[in-house]
Amino acid sequence: MKPEYIPPAPVTARGKAPGLQFRLLSGTAECRSYVLAFGKGDEAASGLIEFAERQKLRAAHFTGIGAFRELNSPGSIARESNIA
Repeated sequence: MKPEYIPPAPVTARGKAPGLQFRLLSGTAECRSYVLAFGKGDEAASGLIEFAERQKLRAAHFTGIGAFRELNSPGSIARESNIA
C-alpha cells in the first residue's frame, strides 16, 4: 500500500439533505453543469453523494459559494463516497 493512499471509509448515510434542490444549467451527454442549493441543516456530503448517484456521475468537480455551519477536512467527501 502506498503511503499516500487513503483507504475508503463507509459511504455517508443517505437522506440527510432533504432540502437539496438542483437545476441543469447546460450540458451535453459528455459534460453537464448543475447548480445545487442546499437547505438549512442539510449535510453537504450526503447530498452530493446522493446527487452523484442519481445523475450517474463518474467524475466531477465542484465550486462552492455560500456558508457551512460545519465542514470536514478536504478530501473527506471522496473518502466517504469511495470516489478516488
